[in-house]
Amino acid sequence: MPSSKEQPSDAPEVKYLRPEALPSIMLVSARFRGAAMAPSTMDRRWTFALTDEGDGDVLIGRTEVRMRPGVMLALEPGDCVTPVRRRSDLTSFRTMLVEPDYAARFIETAYPDGGVKLRRGLLGEPVAQALDALWNAVMGGDPPLTQESLLAAFLEAASDETRPLPPAPMTPPIARAKKLLEERYADDVRLDELEAAIGLSRFYLVRRFRAEVGMPPHAYQLALRLDRARVLVAEGVPLVEVASRCGFTDQSHLTRHFRRATGVAPGAYARSARVRRP
Repeated sequence: MPSSKEQPSDAPEVKYLRPEALPSIMLVSARFRGAAMAPSTMDRRWTFALTDEGDGDVLIGRTEVRMRPGVMLALEPGDCVTPVRRRSDLTSFRTMLVEPDYAARFIETAYPDGGVKLRRGLLGEPVAQALDALWNAVMGGDPPLTQESLLAAFLEAASDETRPLPPAPMTPPIARAKKLLEERYADDVRLDELEAAIGLSRFYLVRRFRAEVGMPPHAYQLALRLDRARVLVAEGVPLVEVASRCGFTDQSHLTRHFRRATGVAPGAYARSARVRRP
């Protein structure tokens, strides 16, 4: 983590851990007081977030969800999350990120007859307890077999949906605009290009994109860039190259947005992502 001289005292405290026994997941703990979080976040992995302290609302696409202690939220890869309001000064939560290939392999092999899949939405207390047990096992340095078994138990529990988020239908023009931004996330895409590509006026496009995706086009493109940057930074790619490959003007431009989105500078994120043991 950066020293107190590098961040104000109310900056988010974010810690990352990639367990040696479970290379397909990453554990993230975050705690902040009086600090505004990034306007939007997303990840290309399954995200399971458990609130430990605090009370506030977030927007998942067009669905508003209240996050309070004990609330467990599951997000599909690519879900957009936008903070709406906070009702408490102190907030802390634990998050587990699961590689989509690993999650798919678990479902395919654990349920060969089909009919079961991981679901997005608000999950019940058993899932929260399963994450807590796994978290404690990793932090306690339990044997690999224990950690692997608890991860399997968690994914099994997370396959049972208790309070689903309603589906977020997307009109074909907005789906095309979203795909174009995903394919050209590192390019300086202009609104007139999107307008020509999907046949909607730029102003209507911005309004509909925000309503259907959960954020305006420029914010979605920035989230895509940061999502890719997190992967490259964790892999040890030099920051100058990360900035160039992800569409940022330079390294300082990348660092500024990266810190806002994750709470830490790219260098600290890279060091934490390479940790192999708690």
